Amino acid sequence: MNLDRYDDREIVATNLIDSYYKMMEFAKKHLNDPFYLEGDVRISLRDKIFREAVANSLIHREYSSAYVAKMIIENGKVVFENANIPHFYGELKPSNFTPYPKNPSIAKVFREIGFADELGSGVKNLYKYSKAYGGSDPMIIEGEVFRIEVQTKKETAQETAQETAQENTKDRILELLQQNPKYTKADLMKILEKADGTIKEHIANLKKEAKLKRVGSTKSGYWEVSDDY
Repeated sequence: MNLDRYDDREIVATNLIDSYYKMMEFAKKHLNDPFYLEGDVRISLRDKIFREAVANSLIHREYSSAYVAKMIIENGKVVFENANIPHFYGELKPSNFTPYPKNPSIAKVFREIGFADELGSGVKNLYKYSKAYGGSDPMIIEGEVFRIEVQTKKETAQETAQETAQENTKDRILELLQQNPKYTKADLMKILEKADGTIKEHIANLKKEAKLKRVGSTKSGYWEVSDDY
């Protein structure tokens, strides 16, 4: 993760199935998922795109090479790199792409468990959805190192400041509830000088993140802050 305000890194050294889940969770943790309709059905652009990129990096990697496969999230793009035995040199596009199974046994298993579709679908789907996600087509380079670059929406300084302020408010809520688990939402509103809707939203998010849970009833219960906080 190459972004100063996160500086998050995860080393994945496990089987391919767990690696897929860990990489997808990392993408979900750090990447937005903008609203998008395909016909009249909402779909996840983030899942559509990074499912393909993650699966590709695991299926088509040259495992005899010591080159370390990478997924790097920056402000404005996500880059995947893995060792490769090329059958073509240069940029891959739907117009010049010919599918070639590099690790057919792995590809078959991934298709069977639903991590990937038919051979060649990755390039098609990356081109199909990337422009809607980040404003431009992906860059897919075939060489000794296979590289996928997907553009994402760059965060402005204002957006970064807003997100930082939100995180600070969430941290402050946890600090206050550690000090007094009996604080009510009204107490938090008064102390933090925040609107009712803002406090409710932060508490809901903290519950989803498993950092906070309510024990007992609304009136007589109390807040429990995760030990991991």
